[in-house]
Amino acid sequence: MKRLVLLAVLAVATRAHAEPDAKAVYAEGEKLYAAGRYLDAAEKFRAAYELDPDPAYLFNVAQAYRFGEDCTDSADYYHRFLAKVTSPPNAAKIAAWADEQDACAKKLAATKPVAVPVIVPDKHPATERPSHSRRYVGIATAIVGLAVAGLGAYEFTRLGAIADRRTVAAGACTVMHQCTVAEYDAIVKPYDDLAGTKQRNGALGLGVGGLAVATAIYLVASSFDDGEHPPVGVTATTTTAMVYGSWTF
Repeated sequence: MKRLVLLAVLAVATRAHAEPDAKAVYAEGEKLYAAGRYLDAAEKFRAAYELDPDPAYLFNVAQAYRFGEDCTDSADYYHRFLAKVTSPPNAAKIAAWADEQDACAKKLAATKPVAVPVIVPDKHPATERPSHSRRYVGIATAIVGLAVAGLGAYEFTRLGAIADRRTVAAGACTVMHQCTVAEYDAIVKPYDDLAGTKQRNGALGLGVGGLAVATAIYLVASSFDDGEHPPVGVTATTTTAMVYGSWTF
């Protein structure tokens, strides 16, 4: 039977001088104990002991924790009681309970989850990380690419002026001064050749410049992929494992 035991000798002493507040708190603990709420009762008995440091309360705390299956606290309070009362009634039985709760507490401590740190190798070791020189090369490449693309675009803008000059030159051939086909071709051919050259230069400039800019963007972007990657930890339990850590995206 799970009875609340107050040692007879100690109980008489307790009732003789117990503080009113301690008695009231202890009475609440008795009700909780009778209702089978042993851990809540233990808290009340502890509160009563703080108000009135009578060792009998320590014994009741130990009993409540024992029936509440909290062997760690139960063992602690049995030992605290025995330290205060060296020769209590039923000393052998109380010592046996203390030993029993000690064994239980050690068994629980042995089965507690243990944190097992696991170091995950860095995917980007320092020796393999992009250097800052890649960023500088990318910036320089972008400048050159933009300059080349700009020249290409400028070549295209000259086509209008060349067309105007071709029209003026071809104006030499009129109704009053008709030109043969050979003469007409000789007049306009230099302008047509120049326009063709400008078109080729423009297309080449834009193509090469665009490629250079795209390469520069890649070089600069990849140069920032050198952040630290913290290790990932694994906490093992009796049933599963919990992985914790952080990642950079």
